[in-house]
Amino acid sequence: MEQTFIMIKPDGVQRGLIGEVISRFEKKGFYLKAMKLVNVERSFAEKHYADLSSKPFFAGLVEYIVSGPVVAMVWEGKSVVATGRKIVGATNPLAAEPGTIRGDFAVDIGRNVIHGSDSVENGRKEIALWFPEGLAEWQSNQHPWIYEVLLCRSAIAADRVVATLLCGLPETEAATFGKVLLVVLLCPVEPLCRNVIHGSDSVENGRKEIALWFPEGLAEWQSNQHPWIYEV
Repeated sequence: MEQTFIMIKPDGVQRGLIGEVISRFEKKGFYLKAMKLVNVERSFAEKHYADLSSKPFFAGLVEYIVSGPVVAMVWEGKSVVATGRKIVGATNPLAAEPGTIRGDFAVDIGRNVIHGSDSVENGRKEIALWFPEGLAEWQSNQHPWIYEVLLCRSAIAADRVVATLLCGLPETEAATFGKVLLVVLLCPVEPLCRNVIHGSDSVENGRKEIALWFPEGLAEWQSNQHPWIYEV
């Protein structure tokens, strides 16, 4: 699975948002593989932002990152880089959608709380830079409730490549019995059956589903907040 580097910047640490950030990635279903709270040396900050060294804001960016402790993390999961960017939100908080970290907790671009890898390749580079000691190897016991697991036990082919094509999946483990390849596959696929929630797709289907699931009827009541929500 993919891995991404996430850093809570000094403003996020100072504002007590560490737990909030961790919670959002955990609740999504990603795994925390490494984490540390550090004061960043100037030379290290310059190395991290080396690709931005020609930009006019480079010096200010480095000064900002060394101004206080940061929390460096590695998260793992399916499409975690792209999804992590969505969780983080647009670089400019004013353009970030509500519900994203920057959309909910930041205003200025220079105080946008968090950094996230912008590609799988950059994620690898940042993880290697920040965690040369390696990552924790573990898997949550909630894994089968997050990722749908597909067993492909009967694909037989002449070689590993053909077996992979037969299964249509990215990874295979094969055992060779003479000249015949028996593929026994256990790998995560598109989690269509692990998407947490269902909602009616139309008013008509809503009525049908309610009638099916609640033949005994519904509770009759109204919140005292009703006039503060709905114009009467």
